Amino acid sequence: MTPSPQKVALVTGAARGIGLAVAKRFLADGWRVALLDIEGELLGQSVEALADAGNTLSLQCDVSDARAVAGAFAEIGRRFGRLDALVNNAGIAVTGPVEGLPVSAWSDQMEINLLGQVRDIDALRTEVTDMRARWRAERDRSSVGEFDLKQGAGGLVDLEFLLQGLVLQHATRFPALLADGASAVLIEALRASGVIDAQVAADLARAHADLLARAIRCTLDARPRVVARDADIESATDAVRTIARRCGFDFGGA
Repeated sequence: MTPSPQKVALVTGAARGIGLAVAKRFLADGWRVALLDIEGELLGQSVEALADAGNTLSLQCDVSDARAVAGAFAEIGRRFGRLDALVNNAGIAVTGPVEGLPVSAWSDQMEINLLGQVRDIDALRTEVTDMRARWRAERDRSSVGEFDLKQGAGGLVDLEFLLQGLVLQHATRFPALLADGASAVLIEALRASGVIDAQVAADLARAHADLLARAIRCTLDARPRVVARDADIESATDAVRTIARRCGFDFGGA
């Protein structure tokens, strides 16, 4: 579907408490929100009480079930066409004397509180990669001799997907990453937070500046943003593709 013009957040453990409060805050700030929780009935009641059907999506899901998590991300893609923030709030706690806790209690906490978070990120990478592949198949106008500055492999949209994917992975630890979605600003924010190192940031900033400058010239000249391939384009796009693969996002393309 056509991506929503509004930003979209996924909040896990959203049927009550902190998760529900976070979802409400996103809605108040103009976001659309996917609320995910294992307690389907309670989640349904909470989402209904929000009385904002156009901007909310209810997802009953166990975050320790990798297949269910992948399905949830796919449903977000179908409904909203984008995902800008992930809040991994789902978790459980078992209290009592350590010697009295069964092994299953420890196992459940590890599965949900630790492994569940990792699986969310794996599903996120898959969904972001698949969504980008669908966009390119529909919109890329590149050919053997010409390159689509926006939709081509390693172009501006690949770079945007890479940056947003990294934001989704790390925003819960570094909330400042959500402050500004501009690519140049995100590159610096990701460097400052330690998500990428200085060399990677420099390579991405250089590629972004070159590709964006060419796209702007095309716009000013009322030309399509498709240009003849040259050594500088190959260098910029190779940097974007290589870094994306290193970060777990293989957008394909030669």
